Amino acid sequence: MVHPLPDKVSFEEGALVEPTAVAFHAVRHSKLKVGQKVAVYGAGPIGLLTILSAKAAGASTIYAVDVFEERLNLAAKLGAIPVNSAKVNATEVILEQSGGIDVAYEAAGVQPTMDSAVAVVKKGGEVVVIAAIPNPLQVNFFDLLVKEANLTATLAYRHIFPEVISLIAEGALDVKQVITKKIKLDNIVEEGLELLMSDKSHAKILVEIGG
Repeated sequence: MVHPLPDKVSFEEGALVEPTAVAFHAVRHSKLKVGQKVAVYGAGPIGLLTILSAKAAGASTIYAVDVFEERLNLAAKLGAIPVNSAKVNATEVILEQSGGIDVAYEAAGVQPTMDSAVAVVKKGGEVVVIAAIPNPLQVNFFDLLVKEANLTATLAYRHIFPEVISLIAEGALDVKQVITKKIKLDNIVEEGLELLMSDKSHAKILVEIGG
C-alpha cells in the first residue's frame, strides 16, 4: 500500500492524494460524461476537489453551491460558477441558467442541499452523495421517480491512489490550488484547527512535520 511519488509530484501534492481520491472516486463512480453539466453542493476541501475531478472528467459546466462567500471564491478560481444559497434560491438559479443538471454531487450533507440536489437534476440524471451524513435526511423519491433519476453514494475510495498520482503528475488535477496555507507543527492548533473553524477562506492547510 506504499505508492512512490514521481519526480513531477511534490510532497505537498502528495499530501493531497488521499482527499483527492475521495472526490475522484465519486466522479468516476458517477455516470458523468464529457460535456455534461454538474452541480457540487458544499465547497469545502472535498467539494473543491470534486470540482477539479469533474473538470478533469470533461464536465462542461460546474456549479458550486455553498453559504460561505470565501469558499465560493475558491470554487470560482477552479472554474466553477458560484451560487450562494444563503443569498439566492440555488435550485431556481441553477435550473434557470442550466435547464437541468446531469449529475449533482452532494458534499455538504444537510437537508437543504439534498433537497436542491434532487430538484436540479434533469430526467435520467443522478445525485451522488459524498458527504458522511451523521443524521438521517429526507429524500423526495417522487421527484426522483418522475424523472427516472438515480440516487447513489460513495464511500472514500478503492485502490485508486496510483491513478490519482498519475493525474496529478500529468497536470490533469492541479491540487495545489486547494492548498491555502502551510504551518509548522507547533502551530497546528491556533493556525490550523482553530483557523479552519473560523476562517472559511481556507481549504487545505498543510503541516510541516520536520525541518
